[in-house]
Amino acid sequence: MKKSLVLLYQQGHQFCINNHLHFSWIRKANSWLIQFLRSDKAIIEGNTIYLDKNDSLRLSTRGSYEPFITKLMKSQIKPGDVVIDVGAN
Repeated sequence: MKKSLVLLYQQGHQFCINNHLHFSWIRKANSWLIQFLRSDKAIIEGNTIYLDKNDSLRLSTRGSYEPFITKLMKSQIKPGDVVIDVGAN
């Protein structure tokens, strides 16, 4: 049940972004839904990731972070390649 609600949330969230809907009541509803739907883990690209309780990227509710970059990296990095991720933090 919760998984279905998360999928519905993701579609609604994307709809609001695509249609530039930035109303205060939508932001309030979004904050409430995130608190209700979030989990301590997320499955991203078939991998289970255990999340910090604060989950600032909201991976448990949005399901991905920077999908364009993920797709680009998957197309460029081949098995056996060495990749160094130099984070900004």
